[in-house]
Amino acid sequence: MNILSPDAFELIELEDEKVEAIVVNKQLLSRIPGEKLISVLHEKVFPYISRGEMVRVDVNIRTSVDEFEINIS
Repeated sequence: MNILSPDAFELIELEDEKVEAIVVNKQLLSRIPGEKLISVLHEKVFPYISRGEMVRVDVNIRTSVDEFEINIS
């Protein structure tokens, strides 16, 4: 895996006191909006890191449907 490949990854710069930017696999961004991913990282990851630290986070997405309705006209 080449992390510097511009076709596979996107750099998202942040305005956060600890985190300057994140590098995200574009395939992940096709499954979850960047804003939602950043929100999850703010809640689950950012509180546990220090300024200047490089952290790799593996993300697994699981989809579940509790209830839905389909109306066909």
